[in-house]
Amino acid sequence: MESEPLGWMRLRSTRHARFWCGYHFVWIPKYRRDLLVGEVAEYARGVLEEILLELGCEAIAVEVMPDHVFALCPPRHS
Repeated sequence: MESEPLGWMRLRSTRHARFWCGYHFVWIPKYRRDLLVGEVAEYARGVLEEILLELGCEAIAVEVMPDHVFALCPPRHS
């Protein structure tokens, strides 16, 4: 398969498709309330980055929004 760099991701291709494989994790508070603001958001981001570091996950993106948190990580074997 052929790889082509495109920004931070590498597209792979077959005869009929181009694709990128990754995990998109999303955590949402109950009732999707706007709880993740200010110090709480900073704390959530720090804890998530710590956990990802412990797991050996090289996160491409980690975002803390008022009503959800998400992380985008490549798989180890794909």
